[in-house]
Amino acid sequence: MRIAPRSERPSIEQNLGIMDNIQGNLEGALAHYRLALDAFQAAGDERGSAMAYINLGMINADKKRWEDADASFERSFELTLRLGDAHLHAIALINRTEV
Repeated sequence: MRIAPRSERPSIEQNLGIMDNIQGNLEGALAHYRLALDAFQAAGDERGSAMAYINLGMINADKKRWEDADASFERSFELTLRLGDAHLHAIALINRTEV
């Protein structure tokens, strides 16, 4: 079995979270998105961190954890604003509006 290099780990966790979310396993998705966030942060990848925060916000909103969802979207909003990533910024804003 091949072990993923450290640089692939955040994306793998993100993708596993997406798969769990599609299958309705929100707790599993939440766990994978948290691992993805930790790995993106450890790698210094702010854009990846912003994506992970958006996914965490969406899962928390699905679970009706409104404060956690809002905090995740706020953090993503801050990162995307600083990065100047208009696309991710818009995604964070749209999702936050729903909360």
